[in-house]
Amino acid sequence: MRSSFDHGFGHLAPATRARHLAALRSAIGWWPVTGRLASATTAGWARPKITVDTTRALTIAQVDALFRLDVPVRERTR
Repeated sequence: MRSSFDHGFGHLAPATRARHLAALRSAIGWWPVTGRLASATTAGWARPKITVDTTRALTIAQVDALFRLDVPVRERTR
């Protein structure tokens, strides 16, 4: 099952793979309860490494300064 998961989702970004893996883990945990799967586990599967976004958001003052610029609206979005 792991090789199928890696084949289908291995090319995706780590955060996307983590989301799909979480959904699969949830389903695999539920399927034995419903009788759809005898038993299975994803316990040995490592979660994808997701890098932390260290960029900072603009402050309110910076956003206000951008809106006060005397330029056409189109130029504010570049």
